[in-house]
Amino acid sequence: MNGTIAQAIALTCHGNASLAGRPPSAPFSSNSTTQFCDAITFVTLKEGVLRRKPKEVLVASTPDEWFDYLAQSGA
Repeated sequence: MNGTIAQAIALTCHGNASLAGRPPSAPFSSNSTTQFCDAITFVTLKEGVLRRKPKEVLVASTPDEWFDYLAQSGA
């Protein structure tokens, strides 16, 4: 299986469990799909001022922080 697809599936499964109130027993960083990753970060785009290019704004620096962000955002 393609590593990117496997990681997307793992993120979805961990995220669904976390948002359903059943957080996984281990942090996402211990998942096998992360073994070749230096970092996994999550950003949102903020509109640029005066027609400038949109800016990336860090939302979470780890998948576990992102799951918390999603829960706090009402996902």
